[in-house]
Amino acid sequence: MNKEQVKKQIERYLAEPLKVNPSAEDAKKTLEKQIGFKREKDKFSNYVYLYSIAKEKFKPEREVICYAGAPGTGKTTFVKLLSKAMGRGKLQTIACAGLKEFKNFSILGDENKPSLVAWAIKESECKNPIILLDELEKVNDEQIQRDLIKLFAMYKNEVGGKQAKESKKLFDKYYQMEIELDHISFFATVNYPKELVPLLKNGVNVRVLEDYTDKDKEAILRLKKDEIEKEIGEEIIPEEIIKELPNYIREDGIRQAERVLYEIKKQYIIANASGEKFELGSPQQWLKNNVLPYQERFYFNWKHQFLLFPLWAITWILLLIVIVKKIILRKKINEN
Repeated sequence: MNKEQVKKQIERYLAEPLKVNPSAEDAKKTLEKQIGFKREKDKFSNYVYLYSIAKEKFKPEREVICYAGAPGTGKTTFVKLLSKAMGRGKLQTIACAGLKEFKNFSILGDENKPSLVAWAIKESECKNPIILLDELEKVNDEQIQRDLIKLFAMYKNEVGGKQAKESKKLFDKYYQMEIELDHISFFATVNYPKELVPLLKNGVNVRVLEDYTDKDKEAILRLKKDEIEKEIGEEIIPEEIIKELPNYIREDGIRQAERVLYEIKKQYIIANASGEKFELGSPQQWLKNNVLPYQERFYFNWKHQFLLFPLWAITWILLLIVIVKKIILRKKINEN
């Protein structure tokens, strides 16, 4: 498809109604499937409902929401579910780590490439795509940083840090066309907010995600267990593993615990391939053999006490010497 054909395609999407979930109730139910994140679900519950009901008339506040949290805390998963709940076409996820340029677009668009917004509209086949900038803190190229800062300001309708009276549009130089930003939604994720460029940080609304509770982690792992067992057609992951994993692996997210379930799947596949019967054995013993050796955890026992006793003894002796010296010095001062 040539440039003019793509331009006409984008113009058609811009002229069509918004792509939305036709059922407001279904939209809310889909969002509720997210485990944890009560605060975020509360924030978007009415947003999702109104989007399905009001459609074109609903224009939410323009803000770039940036979710912050350790890897595996569900930042990207939540945005994907939110996009699905609203029915806004395929989520456009942009991996920001280490890129100096983007293959199919440039952020603002130029003579050689379309803008990120025009590209996202084409890919999502609608005028209201959701664009996710993944690992935003890893944008190292200064030109991309500057372009993103300009795009965010344009999106939020800001001029010189102040709100403009008229809604700003993006002019795509590649297609030579203006694009309204009213129905575009921008999200971003960061693992380490402190590494985010200050001016970029000022352009986004950083929201630190709530930590998963152990019950949340169990629920997520149970879903992953069902997914794995449905794929292979056999139950291989005991419920005890699901209940014990949050205690064995202390992490903010759930990524390492999920890898344990994939390790069980791997062992099952290897056993089947070699014609052996797969037996996990005692779940507690399996965890001890396969998980604990790789965890950076410190278990204090009598051996540690024995090794540390000389250090404690030296510390107390030095402390006593200091105290005695101070007492002697004070007596001398008083005598004089």
